[in-house]
Amino acid sequence: MHCGLTTWLRSIDMDPEYLGVHSFDDLLAVSAALNRGEIEPLPGNPLYRPELSAFMR
Repeated sequence: MHCGLTTWLRSIDMDPEYLGVHSFDDLLAVSAALNRGEIEPLPGNPLYRPELSAFMR
């Protein structure tokens, strides 16, 4: 995978290996899932909303 994609995912507290991101197409799919709220970012990420995480569990 391109090192820029790995860096970007880690910058938003996402682990590319855990998400299975190995290509740009994978990155687009993960980005879309994040936007739909299907993947919850980790604490420390500005998109993280603990009230949603607690509600979804």
